[in-house]
Amino acid sequence: MSEQEKYFIKIISVLEKYKNLVDCHLVDFFIDDLWNKFMPDDLKHYIEENGQIVINEFEIYNDLYQNENSQLQKFLKTISLLRLENCSGVCLRKDFMNRLNNVKIPFYQSPELEFMKVKKWHEVSIYTKAIVWLVEETPSIIIDAGAGKGYSSLHLSNYYNFPTIAIECSQINHKGAIAHQKLVNKKVKLSRSMINYVVEQINETTNFVQIATNYYPDLYSQSELALTALHACGSLTDFLIKSFLDVSDIKRLCLVPCCYHLASRSLSSIYEFSKNSRMLAQQSADRIKRKNEPLSPSLFYRAVLQVVLQSIGIKEARIGRGAPLDSFIMYAKWALTKLDLKELPSDEILEQIFDSYRSFEWKFQVFQLLRIELAPIVEAAIILDKIVFMQKRNICKKLELIQLFDPITSPRNWAIVATK
Repeated sequence: MSEQEKYFIKIISVLEKYKNLVDCHLVDFFIDDLWNKFMPDDLKHYIEENGQIVINEFEIYNDLYQNENSQLQKFLKTISLLRLENCSGVCLRKDFMNRLNNVKIPFYQSPELEFMKVKKWHEVSIYTKAIVWLVEETPSIIIDAGAGKGYSSLHLSNYYNFPTIAIECSQINHKGAIAHQKLVNKKVKLSRSMINYVVEQINETTNFVQIATNYYPDLYSQSELALTALHACGSLTDFLIKSFLDVSDIKRLCLVPCCYHLASRSLSSIYEFSKNSRMLAQQSADRIKRKNEPLSPSLFYRAVLQVVLQSIGIKEARIGRGAPLDSFIMYAKWALTKLDLKELPSDEILEQIFDSYRSFEWKFQVFQLLRIELAPIVEAAIILDKIVFMQKRNICKKLELIQLFDPITSPRNWAIVATK
């Protein structure tokens, strides 16, 4: 058993202990039910004994573990030690950036940001360098799967002179990619790029070899195939991993998983994640902590709104985003108006319902903070599931998990990198 699999199983044992916290959805239950039925007993008793002061423990918590007798501090310590950064064999961002020092100088000067937002430029500039590092000067055809608007594809083609195929299922993104190419090439005065755009839905039957030979018939016999994806949503990650493992001509893989909630099953079959747990893994604990400000009242308002909806006979309702958060009454009236009800509850009734649950607000906030703390280890388990699956096939010459991006700038920052 590999060190990564041992770590994976260790995380799973902790997730099982806190399964109720991980699997529940905050607005699917009445607030008192959340607290009484889904809060682990040891934490519930400690928090009830210490009251709202425990919220401060989330803020002052650090590596010194100042209060080892606190049940909350013990929980936070256990969770922090199971983050992916502490797993044996992973490459942290600062270490990987040192590896990139020997990447070739580009053949032309790239325009600043290449008409991207700062976050996207941060991702594309580092990700494309990682691919150059991965192929190790081997002649390669790059397949950018789920290419979106083709930012990475064009950068690889223009900046590093790779023959590149950008595969995207959305016609809107396809048109956006071509428009972006024209904009960038005009700026740098390039008449053409070594890039082809393909509109196709990627699944387990996608024939990447056929696509590569169609677009680069002369280069294919002299090149290796590298399968890449920057923020591969949901099941796309799994499709690409299976293609890499099953297709002998695909020699290199570099992908960053994303949108875990859009996947349906695990790869290793060691542990199955609920949809709510996959949704939780999308939360960025690091970014939320960095803000250093109170949590948005939106989830608490939504939970109280659930009570209002139940009182008028509505069991399920999609509210959407954009509600005003100045007060619960404003929030509730905005949401109820979207449901096209013949008659809305009065302001007095809304205020009464909210007042009856106001005392639960701090507990709801604690519940939310505990779930956010669990988010990084759920993500770690989801990603390690994929690593373990690849390890068991025993065909990878190199298999690494690398932290590419600044987690504050880009929360989905882990790349699975492999060669055969």
